Amino acid sequence: MVIVVLGILSSAFIPKFFDTTVFQERAFYDDVLAAVRYAQKLAVASNCSVQLTVTGNQYSLQRTANRTNCQTIVTADFTQDVLQPANGTAYTGSQTGVTLNSGATNRLVFLPSGAASANLTINVGTSRVIKVYQTTGFVHAYTP
Repeated sequence: MVIVVLGILSSAFIPKFFDTTVFQERAFYDDVLAAVRYAQKLAVASNCSVQLTVTGNQYSLQRTANRTNCQTIVTADFTQDVLQPANGTAYTGSQTGVTLNSGATNRLVFLPSGAASANLTINVGTSRVIKVYQTTGFVHAYTP
């Protein structure tokens, strides 16, 4: 009888002690981090610039459709979606309830050398940070 009462109480009250937003934030952080690192590696491997765009609660990767002049970022027209290697769909992602904040800059271009067009700091949720350094393109992930 005691086990039945404990089972009923635990099924009703234990879910209130757990918040899934922490897990969603960590999963989205890992997704964004993988996308940023993939963008840099793709720019180096393809010898073409790759653009990362961060807005609201989503990110996306694009590259230029003009493959003959894809090394410059000034004239590049980033209209072609980068495809995910695993499933061939556009490399984008979003998570409801988790915000991405990159300050005033919401666009970053990785050059064929691996360097970035600017320094960029992306805050994922409330406690996770991804920093990209302009000179080297190094992607630094940490929790302050």
